[in-house]
Amino acid sequence: MVDAIPTLAWCAQPGGANELLNGRWHDYTGLPVEEGSGWGWKTAIHPDDLGGLTGKWQALLVKGEPGGSERGYGVRTRLSVVPLSSRTASRRNRPGRPVVWDGDGRRRSKRGESLRAAEKRTLEMIADGAGLEDTLNELCRSIEVQAPTTISTILLMGPDGKQLWHAAALVCHALGYQQSGRGRLVAPSCCGAAAFYKRRVIVADVATDPVWSDENRQLALENGISAAWSQPI
Repeated sequence: MVDAIPTLAWCAQPGGANELLNGRWHDYTGLPVEEGSGWGWKTAIHPDDLGGLTGKWQALLVKGEPGGSERGYGVRTRLSVVPLSSRTASRRNRPGRPVVWDGDGRRRSKRGESLRAAEKRTLEMIADGAGLEDTLNELCRSIEVQAPTTISTILLMGPDGKQLWHAAALVCHALGYQQSGRGRLVAPSCCGAAAFYKRRVIVADVATDPVWSDENRQLALENGISAAWSQPI
């Protein structure tokens, strides 16, 4: 189970000597797990980050409290250095002294930082009283920055629960949604399917999937959309 999780998990003695590393250690570093036992894990940490990381460890040891490295540190891989952030927690004996430290590390990415910044912007807009359309358009913009080849749109369900109405999409007009002046039915087809079934609907191939009507299929293909998915919120 520990080897199957997507993060690098470890267990260490109070002083820092490693007792356990899961299979992600090898995935990240290319080194055998055995080489990371004891103090061998230090060989994978970038020299510029090792001092700060061990200093953080000593501070946690003195306090005996959970902690981590939000700043992140570099782990050397087969080909490059990847930034990781970590979380650390202690298991203690009755007097409260740490007897074992457990932790995990996960890859930090510019994408994650960008998503956190987008979340902050959206919450600030809500707090400042921005209009719903502006706020939802900003949400679509944030999504499309992460995936530039996608078109993002948000539909709101009408009060009768039978229609979906355009709420936000930066290029939604290119697909003719705004010009239609009418809502889309909550039905087992196109965008309404996710609302109808109350689950995510994935269309891997717009050209052949029966979920799309001929009219919407043609409109999508003319605008370069070859696949789509809808998610009820």
